[in-house]
Parts: sequence; C-alpha cells; structure tokens
Amino acid sequence: LLKLTMNTAANLLLSRIFTSLRAGTSATYRQFAVVPNAKSFHNSQVELVEYLCGSGICSPDVAKILSLVDRSYFTSRFSPHSKGACYLDEQLPIGQGQSMSAPSLHAVALDLLKGHVVPGARVLDVGSGSGYMMACMGLMVGDKGAVLGVERHRRLVDQAYWALAALSPGLIDPSQGPGTCSIVHGNVLEEGVLPQGPVFDAIHVGAAAEQVPDALVAALRPGGRMLIPIGRPGAMQVLTVVDKLADGSIQQQEDRPVRLMPLIPPNAHRVPAM
Repeated sequence: LLKLTMNTAANLLLSRIFTSLRAGTSATYRQFAVVPNAKSFHNSQVELVEYLCGSGICSPDVAKILSLVDRSYFTSRFSPHSKGACYLDEQLPIGQGQSMSAPSLHAVALDLLKGHVVPGARVLDVGSGSGYMMACMGLMVGDKGAVLGVERHRRLVDQAYWALAALSPGLIDPSQGPGTCSIVHGNVLEEGVLPQGPVFDAIHVGAAAEQVPDALVAALRPGGRMLIPIGRPGAMQVLTVVDKLADGSIQQQEDRPVRLMPLIPPNAHRVPAM
C-alpha cells in the first residue's frame, strides 16, 4: 500500500513536470544551472520538487526519486523547526552539530551520480547523516543493489535507521524487504571500516576534504564515480566529480561551489598518550 501510494504521488508530480516541459515553461531542465539562494516556503514534498524542476535544478528522473522520499521523515522529529521548514531549500540541523544538505544540493548530487547509481549497483554514502541520500540511492539501485552508509556519530546512525524504517521498512530491514540500505558507525578513513578492494560503483561524500582520499579511490571500482567537495575547512569548497578509469587512474572535474563540514581524519577522536 505504501509503495502504491508513493508511486501514485510520483506519477502525479511527473505528469505536472512533463506538462510544463511541453508548454515550454521555466520547468525546462538545465543540467548545470546555478543553485538559487531563494528560501521559498513549500507546503509539501511535491511542491518542493516542482520548485526544483522549475528552477532548472532537477531532471525528471531524479524528480521521481525525490518525490518518493519526503524530507519530513528525516528532519521534523530531530529539528527544532516546524514540519514545514523541511520543505525549504536550505540546510537544516539534525543534531550532533551536523546538518542535512539543502534539497537543491541533493538534486544536483543525484543527477551527477545517476549514471552510476543504477539497478544492481553498490554505493557508498560517506557521512550519511540524516540518511536522506541513502534512501534516494536505495530506491535507485533497487532490490538487487546495495547502499552502505558510514556515519561517525552514533546518534545519527540511530536516527537515520528509524527514519528509513518509517519511510519504507524494506529499505533498511531485511525481514521487511530487500534491506538495500545498511549503516555502520565509524570513520570511513580508518582501517577496517570499509570492505577490502574496489567494491563500489559510486561514492557520495557528504563532507569536504582538502584532496581526494586515497582510501576512497581504492574503494571505487574502475568505471565508477565519486562525488566529493574539495577545499579547506571553513572556506568555500568545490563539488568535484572524480571518475576512475579502466587503468585505475582518476579524472577530476569541478562542478560548483559548496560549503560543507570537513571530513574528519582517521583516529581524530582518540586522545594521544601522555
């Protein structure tokens, strides 16, 4: 019943989008549109996704995924804001000093990764936070795929689990469905957190690094793609597309400026011996 209701909402939204496209209105998709700063208020996930498409941020296939993953499941119960605030195009706090990225950035990230986050793919979500991107990518990879989230805050691991379970129990609970998504607590850069070898077709990194971490390059399969903000902590960074070629070398392409929390170095939580 949940799946039927979600698909009905998605189909209604897509019908509106395609009507606008045929009419030649501002809903025309521009792949590299600049993310606007407007903080327009929206009353529902459907209105939010229509806004993203109308602003040239969101392609129709990503719009369908976003329409199925309501932000209220991942924000309202953990944020001091009202439920309606989750439909603003801005970051929202989720606790532990962390925030959930703006929906426009989620849309951009999914568009840049969609050719690699395909049915059957294995995906890594670094700094999975609220679990929102895990949910989106879990729907994209389908029953035969897998999405692994790594989060260093134990409370956020628990919050993300229950948010995913509330949205669609089968995404996270193997007893209720395919159990496509799983979350582990830890620092992705520390030994033993990730499986050995190049096992991921796509990697989404929700925190900034000054350079592409070797450990994440090693975890990416040839032909795979990583999306990571590159830049200094506290400054503007550049959302960077990292493609791994067949020979193991990488190509980087800058996409747009962003500003995110830093990726924490390994063993940063440990106090040195005196």
